[in-house]
Amino acid sequence: LEAWGARKPVITTRNGGTNEYISHEVNGLKIDPTPDSIAWGLKTVFSDPVLARCMGEKGRLAVETTFNWEATSHGVLSVYERALNAA
Repeated sequence: LEAWGARKPVITTRNGGTNEYISHEVNGLKIDPTPDSIAWGLKTVFSDPVLARCMGEKGRLAVETTFNWEATSHGVLSVYERALNAA
């Protein structure tokens, strides 16, 4: 989120939680956790500044629309409301 907030592209492995939020070659790159794949991801970002800038801008848009405090607070309140209703 910090990288996206700064309009920078994100490179993540296909494993783990961050993978769920990245759209490959849209707002970041998904790579395999291997040296060759890591090298490919870094080379792609550094050799194509237009793509990198575009992914960073789309990441920033995600921060502004999805990963903001208003959306987060609504999600937390929803959890509490479901817990209260279940009790």
